[in-house]
Amino acid sequence: MQIKIVKETTKDGQMIAEITSEDMLTRSDLPEEYYEHAPAVYKDNNGGRITYVEDDGEHNVIRFESAESLKDAIAHIQASGERLHQIKKKIQQTRALWDGTTVLTI
Repeated sequence: MQIKIVKETTKDGQMIAEITSEDMLTRSDLPEEYYEHAPAVYKDNNGGRITYVEDDGEHNVIRFESAESLKDAIAHIQASGERLHQIKKKIQQTRALWDGTTVLTI
């Protein structure tokens, strides 16, 4: 997944950063274990907005007005990616052990 961060300074000198992603998975594409708990990041099924889950709930903020809040968001996105990788790894291990066909001859 690629995240694009566009940063600009307004005519009033305010710093603004906006996070977008073209290939981010939607909630319906992800395991429930992932999006139900923090940290998690996914694209909203309806509007395509990026949603991130923290301990205090879900947020749809993708526009940041301080370098510190942007830095926190990037750290959250990275932690979310690592968590998703671990969940997918666990699912693959379960499939390797469980999936298949067993034929019993009686």
